[in-house]
Amino acid sequence: MDSPHTPEQLATVQKLIERLSPKAVDTILGMIDTLDAKPDAQLLGLVEFQLRDLAHLLATEVHQAALNERKKGATEAPVSSVLTAKSPTHDTTMVPADAPSKPSTGG
Repeated sequence: MDSPHTPEQLATVQKLIERLSPKAVDTILGMIDTLDAKPDAQLLGLVEFQLRDLAHLLATEVHQAALNERKKGATEAPVSSVLTAKSPTHDTTMVPADAPSKPSTGG
């Protein structure tokens, strides 16, 4: 069966797997520890949210690593979650509401 990935993509996938495997194993062990620490009566409810939080942390790591891999030569700093404001396309001069209007020059 042929792979849908190019050789470059396969190399990137392999690099990401090597980089992220230790984090994935740590996350799985954390999930197992979380479950082991709970009595049977507490295996549902709050523990599900704790497991989800661990999974989301791993997903964040994978996402960030993939983004960093696409940014050739970029730093390892996390991507900001804050959107950058765009420059206004209209006049932003502040005029008080009670200021006299400009006289019309037309007739």
